[in-house]
Amino acid sequence: MHLIGFFTDWKNTTFQILRVVDYAFMFVLIFLYLSRDGSQLLNVVSLLLSLLFKFGSAGSVLNIIVGLVLTCTRLFKIKYSVIIGGVLSGVIEEFSIVSKVINIRNETILIRNSIIMSSHIA
Repeated sequence: MHLIGFFTDWKNTTFQILRVVDYAFMFVLIFLYLSRDGSQLLNVVSLLLSLLFKFGSAGSVLNIIVGLVLTCTRLFKIKYSVIIGGVLSGVIEEFSIVSKVINIRNETILIRNSIIMSSHIA
């Protein structure tokens, strides 16, 4: 299936976004049905998970948003040669949180997308 104006490198990112929305909707429905029982254990678990998400996800959410920006703006594609932080590298893969590059010495390096956005890229 081919959509006009929809680039092929957007398909993985779009799938991940739709999967997260689908899981969130599913968990909301499950939580609504389970919370009717008045289980104290469910309240404790939901409190712990919400605290974990609130305090532990700021950096992860930032990296995911930057990864979406990198993918949607098509800053660089796979097999592009880029200079990130003064090191010449070739882009192997792009993910939501990290990008995988390979340098001249044939070493595979994972770089967080927030570092890529904040550094000079040539």
